Amino acid sequence: MAVSLSELVRMAEEGQFRVGAYARPIVWGPKQTVAFFDSVSRGYPTGQLLFAEQPAGAEEMELGGVAVHAPSNPSAWAIIDGLQRLSALVGAWNAKDDSPYLLCYDLEEMHFATGPPQHPLMLPVPVAVHRRKLLDWLRERPFLSEDDRSEALSLGSRLTGYAMPVIVMRGLEDASALHEVFTRINRGGVSLAQADLDRARKRPRKHDGNVAALSSHGERLGFGRLSEELAAQCVVAALFPRINAPAARAQTLQRYRAASRHTPVAGETRLPEALSATVRWLRKDGRIPHVRLLPATVALPVLVRFFSVFNAPDPHVRELLRRWLWRMDVVRREADERRALEAVANTAAGEVQRLLDSLPPAKNRRYRVDLHATGLESPEGRMNVLGLLGAQPLLIVPSSQFSELPGAPLTDSGILTPWLDSAEAMLCQVTGLPVAEAATLGHFLLHPPVSQEQLLESVMALPPGHEALKGQFIDDVSAALLRQGRFHEFALRRDEILSAAISRRIQSFARVGFREKGRLPTLTGDGYDG
Repeated sequence: MAVSLSELVRMAEEGQFRVGAYARPIVWGPKQTVAFFDSVSRGYPTGQLLFAEQPAGAEEMELGGVAVHAPSNPSAWAIIDGLQRLSALVGAWNAKDDSPYLLCYDLEEMHFATGPPQHPLMLPVPVAVHRRKLLDWLRERPFLSEDDRSEALSLGSRLTGYAMPVIVMRGLEDASALHEVFTRINRGGVSLAQADLDRARKRPRKHDGNVAALSSHGERLGFGRLSEELAAQCVVAALFPRINAPAARAQTLQRYRAASRHTPVAGETRLPEALSATVRWLRKDGRIPHVRLLPATVALPVLVRFFSVFNAPDPHVRELLRRWLWRMDVVRREADERRALEAVANTAAGEVQRLLDSLPPAKNRRYRVDLHATGLESPEGRMNVLGLLGAQPLLIVPSSQFSELPGAPLTDSGILTPWLDSAEAMLCQVTGLPVAEAATLGHFLLHPPVSQEQLLESVMALPPGHEALKGQFIDDVSAALLRQGRFHEFALRRDEILSAAISRRIQSFARVGFREKGRLPTLTGDGYDG
């Protein structure tokens, strides 16, 4: 079975675990603890936990520096394999400022470090894993950028939701049987030689398996499961970055299979890393949190191709890459996908310039919002949802499926990721009109599925100027119109507000008409300031 880290900590604090006779002393130091949490954060496997179920009397014990009262239990879990990881987990979850287990996550550098925070962008793990503490921490730091807030919320969800495989052996109360299990686990194998590791890196794998693995890897990263066609296109883009890739997805699997039969593919081990780097960039710089919100899906294999060659481009290149991504959406009707999938240039700067040059000039600097696009079926609808997410909307009506905490940010990956994974609608009608009369975006709020009546009642109960209203672009005039039941006028006013706000946000990323070289001009981070 698989058990989340939150559940493992709860079980430890309630005394379910016992330190078995075969557990060795704590030998992990800060380096191993940091590596463990880094693997958890990235969604990497961290090994299974092995327990033996056996009766145990009441005792006072310590795990990860935390004092635990373990009551008498006829089915306690004795730790056979996993004491180091459990100690690091429980210790970091509950660490105080003077604890050797205290870890912080640097939102600027995106890595873990031991010890107390050294600057305001360092998020302590004990704060990140407790939702209310995390929300309070964010409220106390209004200076954080949208990227920083999104990464902090995402980190909390990645840590609490990560699941470890757990095996519980039952019927092995006999000490000799436990001794045999322990001996076989720790002495039964043969250590890998360096030649074995080198050979594993070079050995070709089942190529269709790479497609399936990459598709699943996207899901593990919280970015959503990739379709077979899109995953195959990403595989081709990453493994053959120096040759042109077909833009038509129907050709991708066929070409990939043909090429891999005759070509030793040494880059297969880079596939998960390339997708992981792409997803990190899409979330932090590209502001795209999920594959369902990619307005142009061809952007994903292009970016996987880019990050399979260039691991850590400088900020100038990352900014231009973001402009390419959003301009591709702005001029998508005229964009030539084949040019985007041409062979990668020699340098990161050369490649991003090639991508920008592959786009036709935008006809208008201002993006024209399609107010009739209210679903994710069209690129325009996805652009609208991305624009709405930038306002940091809040949960208005609690939901047992996604969150029971009113006021929680909908951008929290703990809400947004399962919401998008579920393929539910992203917009809910708030105006009390027949569905046929609610034709434009102004009639809808970005909110998890809820009945029209319940959403309208909850919105009308909010006081003027409430943060939840601001996050949905409902000003005082709009709110008054809604309360008076003047739904058409409400939608007309809100359409005007939404059109300007979404267009401004998209331009803040695409930056059509801005120069590309030298010192780059910048706009406001959220794209909503006039």
